[in-house]
Amino acid sequence: MIWTTGYARWKKPDAFTTEVLRLGARVADIRMRPWSRDPRWRAAGLISRLGRDHYVGVPALGNVNYKSGGPIAIKDLDAGLAIVLDQERRGPVVLLCGCAEPASCHRTVVAEALRKRGSDVEELPV
Repeated sequence: MIWTTGYARWKKPDAFTTEVLRLGARVADIRMRPWSRDPRWRAAGLISRLGRDHYVGVPALGNVNYKSGGPIAIKDLDAGLAIVLDQERRGPVVLLCGCAEPASCHRTVVAEALRKRGSDVEELPV
């Protein structure tokens, strides 16, 4: 099972951490750069709260146009999907980006590609 979410949907990072650990999931961080103004959402902050075993960075699934506002363009879809599918074989996965709304986010493009490869993918309820 794969869930998707954006950290902007979570008011409290600890609630996100609790949900990920409850699911026994690994976070696949699909941001081009795992950085945030809030240090709790940076890669190091996530690893600190989740543990290294529950976090993997997948910048290959990042949107190369995230800063310019151009059309969604995934950096290396096939390479990134291979990483996520490998993680899924080990257990549940939560795809994480920064966006609050999936409709305008690159995680929707990634989710659709995963569905085409046979994965069950849903938006993680907050």
